Amino acid sequence: MSSTNNIWSFVVIAFFLSSCTQVEAPPSRHRLYTTLQRPPEHNLNRSCPDRYDDQWDYFPEKLDFRHSTQLHVSYHRSYKVVDFVPTINRNLPLRYVLYQCGSPRPTGFDGATLIQVPVQRAVLNSPSLGSSAAALGVIDRIYGVNDLDQFTNEEIVRAGNEGRILALGTRGPSSIELATTIDTDAVFLFYSANPAYNLHPALCRLGVGAVALAELFESNPLGHAEWMKFFALFFNEEARANALFDGMEKRYIALRELASHTPETQSVMLGYAWERDAWTAAGGGNFLPQFVRDAGGRYFLEKDTRPSANVRMPFEKAMYISSQSAVWICGNGINRVRTKRDLIRKTPMLDELFPVHRGRVFALDSNRSTGEAMPWLDSSLDKPDVVLADFISVLHPAILPGYKPSFIRELR
Repeated sequence: MSSTNNIWSFVVIAFFLSSCTQVEAPPSRHRLYTTLQRPPEHNLNRSCPDRYDDQWDYFPEKLDFRHSTQLHVSYHRSYKVVDFVPTINRNLPLRYVLYQCGSPRPTGFDGATLIQVPVQRAVLNSPSLGSSAAALGVIDRIYGVNDLDQFTNEEIVRAGNEGRILALGTRGPSSIELATTIDTDAVFLFYSANPAYNLHPALCRLGVGAVALAELFESNPLGHAEWMKFFALFFNEEARANALFDGMEKRYIALRELASHTPETQSVMLGYAWERDAWTAAGGGNFLPQFVRDAGGRYFLEKDTRPSANVRMPFEKAMYISSQSAVWICGNGINRVRTKRDLIRKTPMLDELFPVHRGRVFALDSNRSTGEAMPWLDSSLDKPDVVLADFISVLHPAILPGYKPSFIRELR
């Protein structure tokens, strides 16, 4: 055993002794093998080939990224190369080399993260891909999440209640050690705009297949949704991802076309009061304001072009800019209140916002669980068409008469 492995094992043991957290490792595993006499006609999403031929294409089902500003994939018979160039840190690109089990480990990729596919065991640190995991049929390969209370997806909740999916608390560095106890192939982690808060570099140095998720920094909703396809690459589920995405893309474009003919455009305010003197909203170059535009509205920070998910400004500035906005849509559930009156009682300064006392206020927390989980957090990424329909129903209800929003709730 290498010195690195010795140190890592010690850290894991020390953690358990100090935290009194008990996690039972799942049963040992083994790879399944499929007998092949010729190149496979479909991707092997559950097994390995029983033979390797360097002339065979082991990924006959492929995908590409048509909308993402951060992702690119190329196929090379027995492995695929995924390049991720963050829009917020373009000088810090990441590369993942995903090679078919049963084939040789590729060489010549210094600095890249190499992961054998299809992934058998994964930890899903962020809830954003919860419904995608279910739609792709890979819930049985998710063995851990950061916090089960963040999920509303029935399959994940049920697996958590049965003890098959473990709550590992892998959001912070002090408890990431728990993920190693389940012998995981990949840990899917939130990518922070601040490199100092990212865990994937340290994990990769320790030999853990850490995968960064930066869907929040996409510039358009369909690019945001393509992170479902990114996720599918690790499970060889390209065919299913393509089928799911192509349908939602077609529906999204049709809805966008409907909304493009509306003569009136309302200014829409997004964001929330981060603290007493600050306001946080998505940058104008982010995918969330694009939902507003595609629904036939105007974003209140229209001159901003940053792809950042969080842009902070003084509260007074936000109040001034939003003075012409009749609609405010808050992404954090507006502090979990039910009515406008509750909102003002909890945060009196919000009554100074024009949409609060003269317009309409909405929260992206419809169908919130009894805990803190909201479908918006774990079920909206792979449903851009549904989100767009929700936004259209707010801004131009006549386009979709009788429509009931799935993610948006009005505070009255």
